[in-house]
Amino acid sequence: MPMALRRVTAGTYDPVLGVTTGGASSDIPCLGILTRITDDYAKSFAVEANDRMAVLDGAVTPMLTDLLLISGVPWAIVRIEPVEPTTTPLAYRLQVRS
Repeated sequence: MPMALRRVTAGTYDPVLGVTTGGASSDIPCLGILTRITDDYAKSFAVEANDRMAVLDGAVTPMLTDLLLISGVPWAIVRIEPVEPTTTPLAYRLQVRS
């Protein structure tokens, strides 16, 4: 299904005014699937009831500071695991939280 990674770039902090200005966000399209978290995964990592697992293609590298947009709904990225049978990631498994 089509998804997007929302990447926010930090602005510049003005110590005189005490505000941050100039930040921006961009949506990076990607493809993926959303599934439930397996019992084995839940035993190994801290998982909340509404957490899900998303598997993204390897076209773009996600970051923990990104949001994953699924049907316009933002999900926070909690954990990233690259799927790399060689030295290049083919996909990424993400633990996401709404």
